[in-house]
Amino acid sequence: MIERMNDIYAGGNVRRHHNYPIVGQQDVAQHSWRMCMLYVELFGYDDGAIRWILGHDVAEYKTGDVPANAKWRSPILAQELNRLAREDMDRLGLTIELSETIFMRCKFVDRMEHMLFCFEQRRLGNRNVDRVFNKLMQVILKGMTSVMPQGSPPWELFYDTVREYGNMRINPGHAGGYRE
Repeated sequence: MIERMNDIYAGGNVRRHHNYPIVGQQDVAQHSWRMCMLYVELFGYDDGAIRWILGHDVAEYKTGDVPANAKWRSPILAQELNRLAREDMDRLGLTIELSETIFMRCKFVDRMEHMLFCFEQRRLGNRNVDRVFNKLMQVILKGMTSVMPQGSPPWELFYDTVREYGNMRINPGHAGGYRE
């Protein structure tokens, strides 16, 4: 039991966004908490979704947080990482079966949390996240349009975030950056 809990806790400590410069850092535990809050705010509470969100990146304690762009470039790498993650999730008893709708909502929230992280970084003056933000925007538009009705709260948040990100002005003389 203690070994299982150590592995689960280790998953929360995995550092994210290590392949480009960011202000501060984010770990899997912070990312998962923010995802849970987003999910509840956008879709209401769902026990299965929350359990999936809390465990979805735990296996990265063994693989590391492989950047999404590497997985997008190599479907074989993505497949193998998914296989390894499923094995670890099964071993840890964290595998959750979700309906297609709930799963796609979780994927939306995962990507939206990453976009909001980029938004927060940009407000702090970090322009290194622009390319990541734009790619996430494309991925959400391509993969989520058929899953959720336009005009729903998730899309409102998405479009508000895109609009505000585009309107953001950074004062280069101010280390923290701010919106004018």
